[in-house]
Amino acid sequence: MKIYLSPSQQYYNKYSAGDTTEKEQCNRIAEHCERALIRCGFEVKRAAAGTKTDDAIAESNAWGAQLHVPIHTNAGGGKGCVVFVSQLSEDRLRYAQAVYDELAEITVADESYGVRTARFDEIRKTSGKCIYVEAEFHDSVEGAEWIIENVEEIGEAICRGICKGADVAYVPENYESEAEKAKRWAVETGLIRGYKDGSYGWGDALTREQLAIIEYRKAKGNSENNG
Repeated sequence: MKIYLSPSQQYYNKYSAGDTTEKEQCNRIAEHCERALIRCGFEVKRAAAGTKTDDAIAESNAWGAQLHVPIHTNAGGGKGCVVFVSQLSEDRLRYAQAVYDELAEITVADESYGVRTARFDEIRKTSGKCIYVEAEFHDSVEGAEWIIENVEEIGEAICRGICKGADVAYVPENYESEAEKAKRWAVETGLIRGYKDGSYGWGDALTREQLAIIEYRKAKGNSENNG
């Protein structure tokens, strides 16, 4: 799936704490979200900092994004998150509700605003399904400080929601597969030794001689451990 991330470029929206802006923090959130989505196997394009809304829409459409995700923080004296879509259809709610649920779990508010409809340009003019995220309110000290301190977790929460909507397994940061664990164990125990250039040739074919050496090292290690 192609996912286009469109972080807010609203430099004029000042935070109530941290001497920062919506543009700065939403671009930080988008960076973390991009890394998380790529880690989970999605194809991702992120609008560069300073990209105008019309240009982001055009880039998303030209690229063929299937999911378009504006990332914003809110103002107006409230608390909590809200996710906007063009209509409350099943194909949009499967992503929007999942993203909202993940964000609502971590925001400073006891209750948030749910999934709602809106007619923002990015919702109306993008070819892909648009899930417009307002992660939290930045016009209170509590909300602003929380956003600044949790940009990584906000990005991960958006990723987790998208994974649920797409029925794709979420891969946590620093996740180590069984194959990676086996490779690390083989190196740490001396069962596999690297080449002079520092590589281990994991894609190389295994000769009978090499297999014999590996089995010999394993047997020798077992006998030493039992001796």
